[in-house]
Amino acid sequence: MFNQETIKLILESNLLNFAIAIGLIVYLVGKMLPAASDKRKLELEDGLKKASEAKIRAEEELEKLNKEIERSKAEAQLMVSNAKSSAEALYKDIVESAHKEISRLEANAQREIENSRHQAISNLKKQIVGQVMIEVEKQLKLNQTELSNKITEKINSDLEALAKN
Repeated sequence: MFNQETIKLILESNLLNFAIAIGLIVYLVGKMLPAASDKRKLELEDGLKKASEAKIRAEEELEKLNKEIERSKAEAQLMVSNAKSSAEALYKDIVESAHKEISRLEANAQREIENSRHQAISNLKKQIVGQVMIEVEKQLKLNQTELSNKITEKINSDLEALAKN
């Protein structure tokens, strides 16, 4: 079929074609690779730039949020302080009001006690006066009866003396 020289020639020509194809592929890849590499490099740089900007925005936002948290803490402390002050003032007002109410109730109770005492004394005086009056009436009736008897005796004795004379 083929002799050795022909095979050698075919092999050399195939090697040459293969080398040309490899060279062409390397040449084309070499041309396309930097362009793709540059494109990828630009994409990466753009991504890094956007990430850096996002990081800066995030740090700024974090700073704003930290300031807001501090402001909120200060407001909360002020609210707690105001609430404590209000509670203390309200407590003092309630205690003062309770003391005033207690004093008022004590004064009313004292007045009621005095009124009851005066009423009791007045009732006792009326009862005593009533009893004294009853006793005086009894004594007056007794005295009136004795007096009447003495007058009658005197009249009788005077009449007897007149009759004897």
